Amino acid sequence: MSDRVEGPAGPAARDSSIGRRRALQLLGAGGLTGAAAAGWAAWSDGLAGAQVSPVPVAVPPGGIVRTIRGDLNPNAITGAALMHEHMGSGQPEPGLAANPTTDREWMARELTIAHEKAGLGLLVAASITMPGPENIEHLTYLSQRSNVHLVAAGAYYMRPA
Repeated sequence: MSDRVEGPAGPAARDSSIGRRRALQLLGAGGLTGAAAAGWAAWSDGLAGAQVSPVPVAVPPGGIVRTIRGDLNPNAITGAALMHEHMGSGQPEPGLAANPTTDREWMARELTIAHEKAGLGLLVAASITMPGPENIEHLTYLSQRSNVHLVAAGAYYMRPA
């Protein structure tokens, strides 16, 4: 995987492909919302020269972020935050093809690289179910190995009445 935008050289000759690690670097600038609204290809055209800079957020007194390893002062979190990532269970799931989220060592390495190379500080691990004990153990392992703060998130879905 590349950490740079690929395509022909020169400012006028960029294509819309971007490496995943480069996208992680740029997410700290808050551009993901714009990407969803404008479409990935149009949004990524302008990323090559983008600068990532931390933007302070006003946090009410007593505010906390409840991570997998404990509560944190939001001001203690540095780097980019990814708000909806599926981290899997770290183990094969019966009846499903193997994928990277079933390999916890691979996931730990990828998170470590994202932390060290792209400044990932916090990730909200989304799930289509409420996190159970095996998921909590998996996320704790990933957080300890990578030094990325993880928040376990889940939801119940209901059919419309």
